[in-house]
Amino acid sequence: MYLFTKERCNNIVVEKHASPNTQHVVAYSMKDCDLASGSVNSIELDNILIFRAQAKNTKSSVPFRVVWINNNKISIETVAGTEDIAVFKKPMKIYGDIEVVLGKDITNSPQYFPI
Repeated sequence: MYLFTKERCNNIVVEKHASPNTQHVVAYSMKDCDLASGSVNSIELDNILIFRAQAKNTKSSVPFRVVWINNNKISIETVAGTEDIAVFKKPMKIYGDIEVVLGKDITNSPQYFPI
């Protein structure tokens, strides 16, 4: 007999930022299901998942940073000290009228797994 239980995870919204013209919102959240393997970080643009990754060795509790460059461009980067990145979902370059730019450590990550 097998007993299946619902996975218990804490989904924490770390930050939300509106675009400079307030027409779009980017949200960064962390799902902490297994403390040994690290948290899974998700970034949504207007409630659409655009990026999901895990950083196992990091000196920061928040390993990624999302910044609006202008009304139509966001940047996703790692913070200092973030290593061992596993990218599970890489964003398309364009979402509607929004361009997404990835930091060099994310695009050059050897543990990159595109979906």
